[in-house]
Amino acid sequence: VQGRDTPPVRCKYCCESRVEAAFVWAIESGFDCVSTSLLYSVYQPHEVIRACGMRLAAETNREFLYQDFRNDWQAGIDRCKEIGLYRQPYCGCVYSEADRYQKKLQRCMKSA
Repeated sequence: VQGRDTPPVRCKYCCESRVEAAFVWAIESGFDCVSTSLLYSVYQPHEVIRACGMRLAAETNREFLYQDFRNDWQAGIDRCKEIGLYRQPYCGCVYSEADRYQKKLQRCMKSA
């Protein structure tokens, strides 16, 4: 991720498409309110997620629940480790995964 305040264009597209998918699923399942686990991560562009959710809420006559769950981020990590729950170490896109491996490779090269 480029930075918490200025996500790359690809992050905007990815977050918007994931929020849109959540709305589709919620509508098909008969829910009146939509939210997303994206709001838990300190690495996700909340302003993008919130704007998209609010836009879709207005377009679909659904409520978008925006809540900043990042306050409990470290506690969530600690709890996951405690119970042995897998946590994906990147956002899930191929670009993020490539960045993760690039950083790992650079660290290996420095220590060699």
